Amino acid sequence: MKNFILSIIVLMFSFVNTYSQINSIGHRTITFNDATRTGGFGSGGGAGRQIQTEIYYPSSAATDGDTTMIASGQYPIIIFGHGFVMGWSSYDNIWKDLVPQGYILCFPRTEGGASPSHADFGKDMALIQTKMLALNTLSTSPLFNTMTNKAAIMGHSMGGGAAFLACSGNVAPTTMVTFAAANTNPSSINAALQVTIPVLVIAGQNDCVAPPSTNQDSMYVKSASTDKAEIKIKGAGHCGFANTNAACMFGQGTCSPQPTISDVQQKTISSIYYSYWLKYWLKNDCQSWNSFLDSVNTATNIVKQITTTVNCSSSGFGKYENLNELKISPNPTHGLLTISLKNQEALIIEVYDVIGSKIRTFSLSNSNQTTIDVSELTNGIYFISVKNKIKNIKTIKFVKD
Repeated sequence: MKNFILSIIVLMFSFVNTYSQINSIGHRTITFNDATRTGGFGSGGGAGRQIQTEIYYPSSAATDGDTTMIASGQYPIIIFGHGFVMGWSSYDNIWKDLVPQGYILCFPRTEGGASPSHADFGKDMALIQTKMLALNTLSTSPLFNTMTNKAAIMGHSMGGGAAFLACSGNVAPTTMVTFAAANTNPSSINAALQVTIPVLVIAGQNDCVAPPSTNQDSMYVKSASTDKAEIKIKGAGHCGFANTNAACMFGQGTCSPQPTISDVQQKTISSIYYSYWLKYWLKNDCQSWNSFLDSVNTATNIVKQITTTVNCSSSGFGKYENLNELKISPNPTHGLLTISLKNQEALIIEVYDVIGSKIRTFSLSNSNQTTIDVSELTNGIYFISVKNKIKNIKTIKFVKD
């Protein structure tokens, strides 16, 4: 329990600044077309396969709402596949958690019936990634120039299995995360052999619907990724990764073992790991990777496997010896910020807001001190990152008041 409480405190501290900047969630529905296939949801008789997609994003409006303008900035995208006969609306816990952290969430509404095509569902998720990134370059799109080039595919149960199908094809996102992933037809376990991107497999140790021993364990082992982790939450079941759903709960109620922790606990524990994982792989935040490892290695409420080549001291995102003397003052500042560093080379200084958007760039010559003017920034929390010629980074938080 001590480790669980500590993990929650760490998570809250890590993301409190992000939540303070994104106050509302926007929503719009976009139907994408795949001319090479037929069917889908929301087709309305049109040609090709129609993939109706519910999209949630950081909003510039004061309250949540439909078709509001997206908040200024650029955000990674996440495509999330639903479980068997569940639908996207069962996952508002996911978008309400991740959108305020600075992500755009996309939920396909296809294959929601009793006889879904797993292959088509995987292709739908892959297509949404391609279509969303195309909207990012379309000047008439309401999402024009609002996305980074980083993307994740996620999914629960059937959607988790279909995520492996999606990521084994020609469209590869930056990373993938699954919850209680169920083996699909065609086999997501076999598809894992073709998945080389970083993979986080989250499972419930008491999942009797898609038991880890016959589902997620094999997906983890067979994944071709050199950076992968499997986290099995002790006492967690199959349905607790989503909000209450009658179909899922009925299936879970017919088998054993039953969950021994609450759905709230299950969601909270899983959020710790996927939040850190996504922030590292989609936002290049090395401290989040260290926090992920710290949480994995100290928690007593999970069983884990992990294989990784990540070394933050050599990845371009960590702390480096030649930048350890970096200091900034005054902090807080009203406008002028002095940067001091025992420095023998020219450096680049970048200012980021709390959701990771770069807003200012300065240069630092091979001297020990320079002063920059941040008076035009609105009051709030920001980060100074310093890069040397091989793109090493040291980051310090400052407050503009």
